[in-house]
Amino acid sequence: MISVDEELYADVQGLAAQVSNANNDWANRGKKSNPVHERMIVENGTSAVFTGKFTEHGKDTDANGLFNFISVEAEINVTKTGTYSLLGVLSNGGNYFSADNNSFFFEIGIHNFTLYFDGIEFRKQRINGSFHLDEIVLFSRNRSDNRENVLDTISYKFKQFEQPPAEIMNDFSNQ
Repeated sequence: MISVDEELYADVQGLAAQVSNANNDWANRGKKSNPVHERMIVENGTSAVFTGKFTEHGKDTDANGLFNFISVEAEINVTKTGTYSLLGVLSNGGNYFSADNNSFFFEIGIHNFTLYFDGIEFRKQRINGSFHLDEIVLFSRNRSDNRENVLDTISYKFKQFEQPPAEIMNDFSNQ
C-alpha cells in the first residue's frame, strides 16, 4: 500500500500476531490504519524479484560448535541498482520466528540476500525438527515480491543451537 506521503507500508499476510517481534511495523497488525510503529522505509531500488532459488544452513559464527543462526539465502534478480529489504517468517509446530528486516544496496545482477534466524530462540524454546519458511518478502521502493511455502530446513535438535547466557535445564520446585 502506498500512503499519501508515498511510503510503502505492508503487513505480512496476517502473521503479524504470531511472530516474535511486535515492535516492528510488519509485526504490528492493523498498523496501516494507525501507524504507531511504522516500518522505516530505506528502499530506493525499484526493480528486483526472487529467482525462485532458496537455500538454508546452520551458521556457527563463534566456532564453538553450536549454531548461532539458521541462515536462509534467497537469490534475487536486480534490474535497477538500489537498496532493497528482505523479511522472512519461519515456523515449526505453531511456533513462529521472524528474522531481521535486512536491507542492502545491490548493483544490477543476480545476488544472494541472506536472512538470519536467531538460534538462541530455538534453543530457549527447545524446538527439534525442521522449520518451514512460511513467507519471504522482498521490498523495493514501490512494490514487493513475496513467496509462500518455499522451503523446509533440514532437521535440527535444539541442543545444536547456541545457549542463552542462562538456561534452566530441568523442572524444579520450591518445596
